[in-house]
Amino acid sequence: MQIKPNSLISLRSFGKQQQVQFLLDLLGWLKNGCSTIQALHMMRVCADEAGERHVLAIVFYVESQLAKGRSLAKSLERNFVPDLVMVMKSSHDPRELQQTISELKKQYEERQSILTSALKQLVYPIVLLFVSLGAVWISGAVILPRLSQMLTHTEMPFWSQQLAFVASALPWVVVILCMLLLVLYTSRYLTKRMHKGPLRALIERLSSNKMYRLFVLVDICFQLGLLLRQRCNMGEAVSFLMQSATGLAEKHYQFMQQRLAAGYVGLADVMNSELLDAITLMRLQMSSGTAKERSVQLHEIAQSMQYRAVKLMHKRIRWGVVYCYLFALLLIGLVVTGVGQLIVIMVAQWG
Repeated sequence: MQIKPNSLISLRSFGKQQQVQFLLDLLGWLKNGCSTIQALHMMRVCADEAGERHVLAIVFYVESQLAKGRSLAKSLERNFVPDLVMVMKSSHDPRELQQTISELKKQYEERQSILTSALKQLVYPIVLLFVSLGAVWISGAVILPRLSQMLTHTEMPFWSQQLAFVASALPWVVVILCMLLLVLYTSRYLTKRMHKGPLRALIERLSSNKMYRLFVLVDICFQLGLLLRQRCNMGEAVSFLMQSATGLAEKHYQFMQQRLAAGYVGLADVMNSELLDAITLMRLQMSSGTAKERSVQLHEIAQSMQYRAVKLMHKRIRWGVVYCYLFALLLIGLVVTGVGQLIVIMVAQWG
């Protein structure tokens, strides 16, 4: 199978699970005593037999980068997510790296399971809501005008007028909601260029809610624990994590670097930024011991926070489902009342 060494492989076509498996296979060969070139050669043979074009293309690319004198971690930067590249930079021991990548794989699978569960709960209510909105627009903007032409007088009854008004306003509501979602999506870029003020505070409040902050903290504690377990000291671990962090996580790591530079040693003192809540801070204050013991404690803290975040997420999803059903019911009631009232008047006139 012919693959060009410079062929691009997008992260979308070569997802996280495939990237993790690629690294586990590579580290497996390295752990068995193969050199990096030998391991890549074995992976190329296996991928060629299995017809895995993405793996072949990445093996060719990594080999070409190694031939130019780049390190293995640097050669992975283009086609792999920052988390995995950061881990590969943190150690040269294949056994430790394989264990760490396996832990990351488990975390990815857990996060994917959480997202899938949330989407399953939201799909039907959201579909019902959109169907109700479509019914309002069709009945108010298409059906009502045609039925009103059959009346002997031009004035429509009250609920029919309300339905027509909602249908005419619906496109504008959709446009405003899309603009609001766009602003929230780009808020992390806007806040970097805004001075302190009420607008920036509002955007940060909307984009940094409690549930999101908890999930960010879960990733921070989990990744920090993984690096400490690989015999990295706190300064090295924060430096590695800074390279792949964005948004709230990046601000937190900057805070940690400042605290380390100021001479703080305790885990709670180093991590006590605005991102932490009272429960997490209290647990960090109880942590102590060697780097390996701290890594275990951070993993336990991450598990506890993830449980809280998932519990809070499901609570909000339940309220979201209730609101979707309620709003859909009101819209369907408006359609039935508005169209039905007009039909009753038409039947009365014809009778």
